[in-house]
Amino acid sequence: MVKTTELEKITKDEGIIIGYENFPAPIKGIYIRDNKMPIIGLDTRLDPIEKRCILAEEIGHHFTLSDGMDLREAHRYGILEKRRYYETRARAYAALLLMPQDQWRKEINKKNVTLEGLMSTFMVTKEMIIFRIIVSQMMARKIKATKRYQAKQKKLQRKRQAQKIA
Repeated sequence: MVKTTELEKITKDEGIIIGYENFPAPIKGIYIRDNKMPIIGLDTRLDPIEKRCILAEEIGHHFTLSDGMDLREAHRYGILEKRRYYETRARAYAALLLMPQDQWRKEINKKNVTLEGLMSTFMVTKEMIIFRIIVSQMMARKIKATKRYQAKQKKLQRKRQAQKIA
């Protein structure tokens, strides 16, 4: 599990400025790249667990957005598809950052695993656990699809080799 201090170290190492503000609902955090200076804004009313999750998500925006890209345009003009796409990528990054694959597997394979137990172990919100489950399912599907593709490619290679021999 990544500690909150480690998240703060990431922001420091990346030169990200963190500010606090009373945001209007439902905004809990924002990521802005202003003149190439990355800024994360967090709502002052967040509890420590929410703060971890929102901070990790905003760090996710930092690492998943292309250089020069700014989410303000997508939010300002209400480009829903773009917003969903970028938010999903940032949340996936946050889920994997806060609940790394090896630790996730260890916890998820325990007997009598509960949502509350996972929330407590990883110090995350219910929403982040649910998103981590979704990310795990997406990763499993991608792995299966990759294996199917690789198997088809091998079969095709064997067929081509057999045709060359004949």
